[in-house]
Amino acid sequence: MAIVLDGEVYTAPNLNSAIGSRGIIQGNFGEAEVKYLIRVLAAGSLEARLSPEPISTSILGPALGQDNLVRGLEAVAISAVLVAVIMVLYYFGAGMIAVISLLINAIMIFGIMSMIDGTFTLPGLAGIALTIGMAVDANVLIFERVREELINNSENLRDSIRIGFAKAASAILDGNITNLIVCFILYQTAATEVKGFALTLSIGVLSTLFTSLFVSRVLFAICTEVLGLKSIPMLPTVFPAIHRALEPKINWISLRGPLLFLSAALAIGSLVLFFARGADVLETEFRGGVSVKMTTRAAEAGENSGTDRDLAGRLLLTRGEVEDRVHKIGDDNPDDAVLAQLSNATVLTVGDTTAANEAGSFQVKVANPPGIGDDENIADHVVTALVEQFGDVLAVIQPVHFNAEGDPDYSSHTFPLERKSLGESIGRNDTAMPVDAFRGGVAVVIDGITPPITLLDANERILRMRNQPDFSDTAGRNMDVIGLEQSGVSGDEPAYAAIAVMVFDDSLSSFEVALDTWDRGLAQREYELVQAALTREASLDQSSFSPKVAQNLAASAIVAVILSLLGMLVYIWFRFGSLRYSVCAISALMFNISVCLGAIALSLVIGETTFFGVRVLDEFRIDLNVVAGLLTIVGYSLNDTIVILDRIRENRGKLSYASLDVVNNSINQTFSRTIMTSGTTITSAIVLYSLGGTGIRPFAFTFFVGLIAATYSSVVIAAPLTWSRNGGTRPSTDGESGSTSRTTSLSTG
Repeated sequence: MAIVLDGEVYTAPNLNSAIGSRGIIQGNFGEAEVKYLIRVLAAGSLEARLSPEPISTSILGPALGQDNLVRGLEAVAISAVLVAVIMVLYYFGAGMIAVISLLINAIMIFGIMSMIDGTFTLPGLAGIALTIGMAVDANVLIFERVREELINNSENLRDSIRIGFAKAASAILDGNITNLIVCFILYQTAATEVKGFALTLSIGVLSTLFTSLFVSRVLFAICTEVLGLKSIPMLPTVFPAIHRALEPKINWISLRGPLLFLSAALAIGSLVLFFARGADVLETEFRGGVSVKMTTRAAEAGENSGTDRDLAGRLLLTRGEVEDRVHKIGDDNPDDAVLAQLSNATVLTVGDTTAANEAGSFQVKVANPPGIGDDENIADHVVTALVEQFGDVLAVIQPVHFNAEGDPDYSSHTFPLERKSLGESIGRNDTAMPVDAFRGGVAVVIDGITPPITLLDANERILRMRNQPDFSDTAGRNMDVIGLEQSGVSGDEPAYAAIAVMVFDDSLSSFEVALDTWDRGLAQREYELVQAALTREASLDQSSFSPKVAQNLAASAIVAVILSLLGMLVYIWFRFGSLRYSVCAISALMFNISVCLGAIALSLVIGETTFFGVRVLDEFRIDLNVVAGLLTIVGYSLNDTIVILDRIRENRGKLSYASLDVVNNSINQTFSRTIMTSGTTITSAIVLYSLGGTGIRPFAFTFFVGLIAATYSSVVIAAPLTWSRNGGTRPSTDGESGSTSRTTSLSTG
């Protein structure tokens, strides 16, 4: 008994007995084969038939990716060198230990990814960026703890290192384990793109724990035990004024009210600005739109200089100059809702490129304007504008003429394929082409084509039209173009003045459905398609894309983030013994995300204005780059907040609450660590934004804004919220945390 779905035999078991209420399929199946068969049988037949061959195939050239790769690697290398220099200048010999630890960390990440044959997606690279930031923070935590022991407790170097590592381990473990929980939930529930972030960050968390707590410890042991090092100077110990400046005496609790009000206003204002932009804040893949392929004309003598510029004999252009001309269309038509979107259109090379990143084909992706749905066709408007702008360099397919052009009566030009040969079906006995797989379909006959066209040209025109939004219902149908009357030669191919287009759709077979259904759904529709394919002007390749996939990605990401927040809440609650600490961490996190979203929306406002003809800021929209940046900020914010909360937990000792002095002192004591970690990471973000390619700039912008917000929220929002008046202390007005008046009530803890 063969089980056939969509014309494919999936399994053909023997009938060993009568099948009653249930049946069993036995055989030598592997686990993967069993699961696959179950999914196939559960899914059933597809609602629409898929074409056995792709409707169109395009290979995106590496021009944009290569440019981003080169510039991105240069920016990463420069930022890594800057971080290393800052660490060495500030921590001297200990900074060299940090650099060696970071180098081993990076080698472990890339080595493990290579062993598991992992692929670096953009969110995955963002996970590495976060890992490096957390690794720097782990070393800074250790060094600051060692320095505290040397200065405050006058311990010898060996004991200071031992105590410093012991005290820093708690914060390092809490920060990394919290991120590991988030990674596990994201990997289990999120879409593939986000899983790349979760995978690389998980590997990075484990390698960071190993290098910071073990490798750095071993290197310190070599310095003290083998090299006999007795002291470890750092910039704050050489210049005590720096130490005093980085450990202020600020009464943060007395400032809590105004700062929390300011923070709430900033977060709400950011969200209002973000949602006020509507769909305009979303990038193409999240909004839907149209993709147009442009191919340049044949190159004339002298246009392509040099053999390396010879690419299929076509005129070659760089991606940059094509992008500038496309964006100019949008800049020149700000009042046209559709054409204005070309200001931010994405331009990619298609097919082969030269060493100079030149190509003969380009793909232009244009987003739907706000308020225009997927069912509204903007392609024709876009194509017309592109042809007008690039008419001097494009190979635009020109329309042909034929006898039935404009004839609305399709019945005299369409024939049911119910006989054995095409000639019998269309009444031309000189054509003996067998119908075979097209029986039950339709033949559309076109006569008097001027100028005659080749079968390849006719086939490409029809396939291109079948791929257009207004003929999307015909996708997947089997088709073949047959020459009926040859009239000359075009190039090396015969050209025909008459052709027959055979089309078959198994859901509209003339043997299976009523004649009027076949006539309306297949014959009439295919006649209209062929008419349009041969007569439509400026017929550039175009296809629409819907944001449904992106909506599914967003939905899965939202679910994953909610579950991650719950997991983080439970862990912090368990580790710190109070739900209050979880709420504090989440409050800071939500503030950071709100500010990042507001900054993205603000970039659209600022980007629309120019200063002396120069844009002050690029326009950024929510795309995969920004999603990667937001995920990175989630991880960084958690780590940054937990470090301060961990110091509060340590300073409160066995008390069940955090007093005013404990909170203030904890923030001030970790202030030097906050400045160092944030300063080095922000430096990296600035370098990435300034020197990185266009592909990495949205990530760098989001990362930069998020870093500032995370540093602010950890100090101003999360930590002060751990104190409450029920804890028994009230802030004085003298501004000194060490001289506040307080009344302690242990019974209310």
